[in-house]
Amino acid sequence: MQYLLLPFTHSIDREAIDQALVMAENLSACLVCVAFIPCSPDKHKGIRLERIQQAKDFLEYMYYRARQTGVTLQRMELYVPNLEESILRLSQEMDNAPILLFTRHERGILLDLSTIRNVIEDERSRYYLLLLAQHHGSIALPQFLQPLLQKYQGTAKAPALRFLGPHRADPESMLLGSHRLLDIRNGSQPFLRSNF
Repeated sequence: MQYLLLPFTHSIDREAIDQALVMAENLSACLVCVAFIPCSPDKHKGIRLERIQQAKDFLEYMYYRARQTGVTLQRMELYVPNLEESILRLSQEMDNAPILLFTRHERGILLDLSTIRNVIEDERSRYYLLLLAQHHGSIALPQFLQPLLQKYQGTAKAPALRFLGPHRADPESMLLGSHRLLDIRNGSQPFLRSNF
């Protein structure tokens, strides 16, 4: 079975969760939702209770939404001292499962923007980056992506641009071997970028 990894540290976002469920359904994949709780090596030292509660709320909400949509779901809560490394290691342990990452304008959704940037810039990562529409419907390319796109311009890893319909994840248009893929969705549809 194919897996999609959905990492979470903060701020439940309904649109991102709906897109993750749609992708899992259309790719016939098991959605692995992981609530990562960053901590010091001394496991529970300095962890705020609201982080733990938000992680539990996220996992419960995912269970509820997956039951509604019929998507196969696995849930876990992990206390980790190194967030980015833990996300990448878990992805590799699941047969290099793609990591679902979300941004809206210049903000990270479900994860901090710095974590998203670090995961994307790591050569080991396989991911889908979905840029969600702002409240007025426009989609903006985050500034941190500009240098990355320029870095691969004119190379074999240069991104391909594709337009997808709303709530549609077509495996044939997204999986391009080792190439990077950049999908843009217009209007209220998300912008999707993946690295395979």
